[in-house]
Amino acid sequence: MPGDGRYRPPDGPVRLGPATVEDLRRYDECGFRFWAERVAGPRGREEASGWRALVRELRALKRLNEARLEALAQRFPEAEGWLRAHQELLFALNLGFAWPENATPQARVDGALNRGGEYSFYTFAPPDTDDPTAFLRGRWGELWLAGYLLEHNPRQVKGVRLWVWPVLGPPLPVYDKPISQVTGPIRWRNEKVRATLERYQRGEVKPNPGFICLSCSVRDVCREGRVG
Repeated sequence: MPGDGRYRPPDGPVRLGPATVEDLRRYDECGFRFWAERVAGPRGREEASGWRALVRELRALKRLNEARLEALAQRFPEAEGWLRAHQELLFALNLGFAWPENATPQARVDGALNRGGEYSFYTFAPPDTDDPTAFLRGRWGELWLAGYLLEHNPRQVKGVRLWVWPVLGPPLPVYDKPISQVTGPIRWRNEKVRATLERYQRGEVKPNPGFICLSCSVRDVCREGRVG
């Protein structure tokens, strides 16, 4: 945000830049908050710490090996046992996986693995997560990506397994079996992504007052016209 002075909301469309599917979900929750947080930049966001910092490091590495695992274990000693216990799977994953390439929107998952045409997508979660279905219910990206692969690569993709992986715990399956066809929840996300992307590309920035305002980091800017 600019340092001083009165805030004035944009009168017309604004350029919002490229978007992931999860960006679109957050934009759909409140376009104004999404825009304000982007304008604020890194200074306006909380620094990642604890398990979030570890997840950020894993995503950025793309692939994990012995040397990188050792460095992570030294930087995050509380997670060393977890990293070593699951190193075989972690070494096999494409971390910070994004698809489709060079397209908007793009879905990103924390880890991806392809074994003979059966894809597995892993989403890291808070250590206390115990209900993978509930955790994924509030997200768009994983199911949207599963549907995208099934629709666009039916010969190469036999099925998609979704996993929620609490940091410091084992991966938890979201479903008992792979997703092999486009289901109702996938179709719902496809429609939400399509409609939201249209508004996003038009550059609409509008507040969406509601319960989300209680925890909004830009609430003062929105309601009172203050900056900073």
